[in-house]
Amino acid sequence: MQPHDQLQAIPNQRDIIGGESRVDVQVPDGRIELEVRGALLELQSTQQQYKVAQSARDLVRQQLDQAQDRFAAGVANNLEVVQAQEAVALADENIIRSLYGLNAARAALAHATGVTEKSVEEVFGRGNRQ
Repeated sequence: MQPHDQLQAIPNQRDIIGGESRVDVQVPDGRIELEVRGALLELQSTQQQYKVAQSARDLVRQQLDQAQDRFAAGVANNLEVVQAQEAVALADENIIRSLYGLNAARAALAHATGVTEKSVEEVFGRGNRQ
């Protein structure tokens, strides 16, 4: 390589380094946007899961009422009532799981948007700061 070629190579290296630093500055913005979008999608998904769990719980409660009515009328045995009670218990567990997922998604969105500290203060209060 000639000395003249080396001098011409230096500005190209600076351009490359400058280009990389511009990319590094832009990447976090893209990551933040991606994190916020992902958190929003997760929140929407968990909201739907919660609604489905509520509907399922309402349905199994109706089935329990029907099983109890059939048992009281002497048409069904105790096993049907116990199975319906078990289904209600499982539906309640699904509600708890879906609420946990929903709250976790809300926390992830708060973190992604940068309002986590504000949200924590709203939930737990400011404490005894003076």
